[in-house]
Amino acid sequence: MWGFNFTAIRYGLDEYQPFTFATWRFALAALPVLFVPKPAVSWTTLAGIGTLMFGGQFVFLFFAMQAGLPPGLTSVLVQLQGPLTVVLAALFLREHATAGQWLGLVVASVGVALIALSVAGHASVFAVVLALMSALSWAAGNLVFRSARGVSMFAGTAWASLLPTFPLALAGLL
Repeated sequence: MWGFNFTAIRYGLDEYQPFTFATWRFALAALPVLFVPKPAVSWTTLAGIGTLMFGGQFVFLFFAMQAGLPPGLTSVLVQLQGPLTVVLAALFLREHATAGQWLGLVVASVGVALIALSVAGHASVFAVVLALMSALSWAAGNLVFRSARGVSMFAGTAWASLLPTFPLALAGLL
């Protein structure tokens, strides 16, 4: 299902500009706020999740794909959010990964680099950087979402989806 998502995005970007497409994505994802109470987290936390994990991740992703990054490579590059989350947690939350975990991150990064090189010439460096910014935004959002422990993931996702809808719509109009 995750991989199919990128094929659907590719077709969606043929019809909509990235900001407009992201607006529709989050407007639809926010519909449950009509029925689901706001989770017991601050508006600041919801704004952080909505801005980083949702708005930033998908705007960078959509622009990367619009810049010509193939859906398959995009899906692999965006998954670097996992290793980037570990690195950010170590830097900002003082979490400690084991030597084996760091080795695994290095192996995963080398694997992604090899995959990226295998499609060299099919994507610009700019598009790859945009996809990496998507992964970094998602990773930063993971750290913010972590502070919302114990709340319903469904409610948190719906309410955090509401917040980027308005700035994305404005950007789409501009």
